[in-house]
Amino acid sequence: MQPATPQRERLFAYIWRCSRGEQLRVLAVVLLSMPFYYASLDVPKLIVTDAIQGRAFQSSATAPLFRIVSPWSGAVLFPGIEFDRTSYLFALSGLFLALVLVNGAFKYVINMRKGALGERVLQRLRFELFAALVARTPDAGRRISASEAATIIKDEVEPVGGFVGDAFIQPIFLFGQAATALAFILIQSLPLGVCAGALVGVQAVIIPRLRREQLRLGRMRQLQSRALAGRIGEVVDGLDEVRNHGAAPYEMSRIAGRLEELFSIRYRLYGRKFAAKFANNLLAQATPFLFYSLGGYFALHGELAIGQLVAVIAAYRDLPPPVKELIDWDQQRMDVEVKFQQVVEQFPALDAPAATGALTPAEPAGAVLSAVAVELGGSPGEPGSEKVSLSIAPGDHAALFGPHELASALASALAGRRQPASGHVSYGDNRLDQMDDATLGRLFAYAGPDPAVFAGSFRDNLLYGLRRGGDAQWLDLDAAGVSSLEELGEAVLRVVRVVDLEADMRRAGLAARIDPAAEPDLAARIVAARDALAEALAAANASDLVESFDPERYGERLSIRENLLFGPLPEPEAAAEAAPFLAVTLYRLELGDALEAIGRGFAATMVEIFADFGPQSLVVQRFAFMSAEALDGHRRALERHGLGRATSEDRLNFLTLALRYCEPVHRLGLLDDALRARILAARPAVAEAAAAAGVTLPVYDPAAYTPGASLRDNLLFGRVVSEAPSAGERLAEALEGALAQTGLTRVVLDVGLDQPVGPGGRELYATQRAALALGRCLLKRPAVLVLDGALQAYGDVRGAQALAAIRAFMHGRTLVAACGPGVERAGFTQAVELGTGRARVRAGARESAPAPARPEAMSEEVRALRAVPMLASLETARLKLLAFTGERVAFAPGHVLMRQGDEAHDALVLLSGDATVWIQGDAGALRLGVTEPGAIVGEMGALTRGRRNATVTANTPVRALRIRRDVLTELVLEYPDFGLRLLQAQIQRTAEVERRLLEARNADAPPEP
Repeated sequence: MQPATPQRERLFAYIWRCSRGEQLRVLAVVLLSMPFYYASLDVPKLIVTDAIQGRAFQSSATAPLFRIVSPWSGAVLFPGIEFDRTSYLFALSGLFLALVLVNGAFKYVINMRKGALGERVLQRLRFELFAALVARTPDAGRRISASEAATIIKDEVEPVGGFVGDAFIQPIFLFGQAATALAFILIQSLPLGVCAGALVGVQAVIIPRLRREQLRLGRMRQLQSRALAGRIGEVVDGLDEVRNHGAAPYEMSRIAGRLEELFSIRYRLYGRKFAAKFANNLLAQATPFLFYSLGGYFALHGELAIGQLVAVIAAYRDLPPPVKELIDWDQQRMDVEVKFQQVVEQFPALDAPAATGALTPAEPAGAVLSAVAVELGGSPGEPGSEKVSLSIAPGDHAALFGPHELASALASALAGRRQPASGHVSYGDNRLDQMDDATLGRLFAYAGPDPAVFAGSFRDNLLYGLRRGGDAQWLDLDAAGVSSLEELGEAVLRVVRVVDLEADMRRAGLAARIDPAAEPDLAARIVAARDALAEALAAANASDLVESFDPERYGERLSIRENLLFGPLPEPEAAAEAAPFLAVTLYRLELGDALEAIGRGFAATMVEIFADFGPQSLVVQRFAFMSAEALDGHRRALERHGLGRATSEDRLNFLTLALRYCEPVHRLGLLDDALRARILAARPAVAEAAAAAGVTLPVYDPAAYTPGASLRDNLLFGRVVSEAPSAGERLAEALEGALAQTGLTRVVLDVGLDQPVGPGGRELYATQRAALALGRCLLKRPAVLVLDGALQAYGDVRGAQALAAIRAFMHGRTLVAACGPGVERAGFTQAVELGTGRARVRAGARESAPAPARPEAMSEEVRALRAVPMLASLETARLKLLAFTGERVAFAPGHVLMRQGDEAHDALVLLSGDATVWIQGDAGALRLGVTEPGAIVGEMGALTRGRRNATVTANTPVRALRIRRDVLTELVLEYPDFGLRLLQAQIQRTAEVERRLLEARNADAPPEP
């Protein structure tokens, strides 16, 4: 069932449809309140006439009150209660007060119900707009930006909600009050009533006319202000072009003209505004003038009782406010109607009809995906357009080649995300443009170049494709092919491995912190795994990668605060609690001044380095170890210290900054051995001071889990020595093995999957964002998966590996991939070539199940690559990539590995054997040296796309791995240290060549080869 679209009806019709029942109930309360309001106008007259003037006591000393007489028969139903004159006065006054309270209660109930009514309709309106937005076709949805849609749904419909409760109730309520007051005046005095009615009528006609023009000018002012802001924004965005052409005077002239026009509108607006106020005040004061003059005349001649005159004046006091509020309501009505129409105009996505046909989806593996005369690249017949017809059998994998725009357009059409200019796409007997969203979302999955990441955890984003179930968890377990949450967890891990996200989740899990009180079993398992991990590190010769937490030794990789407390950095709340006692203790131990000096040195260095960067600079945010505001505060504190005017707050800030200092992290050389010894010696005193102050902070305990420390720190019971060669990769291998031995791999991955991705996933790497989008597509096991630039973030080589893994996962189901020129066509059942004016579809080999990998055949080459000094810093995954993508070659003694002057396409990594390097010059061949196993040759020519500058000949049987240019380029981009080593090696070789050439010239003879 499609939600109602509010834009298809007028504002009042929409409000009435959404709230008819509640409107009628509140209107009944309004009508019920009118008699009480009339009575509140009549009682003051009775107080003056009957009680004060004594009209009710002319024939006796007492008079009845609350007497009830039948209006039809005149029979007395209740004789009333007899009061003397004084009691009568107080009884009427009490009745008046009671009526005031009753009328106030009525207003309270009416306003509360109006408010609830408005909020309910606003809630419904927002929901219907959002539902209509997500139900539209992608083509219609693209006509409105995300920020525009959010602004409309959140802000621009807000006035509608405020008006809903007033739409019908307010005019009836106010008109009832005004009509009651006017009727009361007419009953008391017909001439005064006519005068009051005439002036109110004039006010009701003139003021709205003035305000209507005021409203029109207000809209003009808003449009002009938007235009002014838009033009200023355009100029700012194109400021370089303005300066380039010297167009600043022209732009200033245009802005001045817009400002003058805006002034003219605002001045006219002021004129209308104050004219309306003047007319309103004049008419409001004219009626009391008539009442005092005419009413007084009638009272002097006995035609009007004093009590009646007082009651008329009192009643009139209640007449202008409802009339004024009715005028305001009319203005609000016009304003809200305009805003309601603007919502419709600014929400063009709602105009596109959504498919409502109830289709029976075909079996996932049993339908043909076909495109019939689909026009790409514009309108039919236009230059650059292309017509495509193809049919993809169930389980086939098709690759789209050609210009990116055409391949992407065809991929979007095949996924049902874009309506082609002509033709149609069908899945089985069902056309995609006639499928409802639920069916399309169940059968198809589309992964594009701009993945969306939602706030939540990694797991939440992966499970998003299953959020179709109607149960409390909103999980469609059948779509994932599982029957329980435990099986779903296993399916998530399988998908994580396919999209190459496992290492990221392991790192996220190891960096996460858990609460041991909430998860005692997990904490106990981590503590129990410490010994196994230590043994795994020792077996891998990686024990040097961890600096263990030792209460008797200063921790080089701990901050000064962590060394003093011998525990992890506390949470902000605990840190604030610990700061006072810690500062007092440090000054008592005579460490405060020394740490202040470190803080000043730290701050001075940061200020010096980052003084030229703005507060929004990414360099400051990433490398300054503090915010731009804190950096500026420290700069001012340093200036005060230099003048001898440092405050106690400055000193405390320097001390606090010093407590964060860690030498291997900050590398400023501010700590010496003597100060380290003093800090270590202060540990017991700091612990005693914390206990005396009642501050409980976690400490590193070899027999217990340390709250506040990461899983990695708890597993290692220490910190990683990151500066050790290949520390991260070697440690990752040891951790991976230890986690597998102790059965903690799944636990750590689950913890990583539960970590937040941040708002919109902005802090994630592009590869991680792409992996999450691919993972959510794969997890729901679609019948058709369409890849449209989803692997761009992976890079060519890693993307090829991911594509192979995805193809294996999608075996037996349909896959369509828009591929770049470097993608191999082998294995695809169809290759669609675009960009030639008419698409060509070439059949390929029928897909078969992927052959199992042979990791044991690759591990030997990985070990050999690890022994290459220049590759030692690369992660194992990258070494596996080299082994997987590289070509194994062998050369007999005397054979040429590469020849000087040939075009360079690749580099060679010598795995065994040695070879001689020669260069040919004017004086003959010059021998540069002998390469040994582990050397890389030809890398510079491959990277620069130049020609070989030397000849390499095998001296002994040589085995080598040929590395492709694109793989080598990607490694240099991903690992700057690796590129630096290549550059350093090239500089050394160039210096050696120059030295050899100089020696040859000096010897005046070519050296012997």
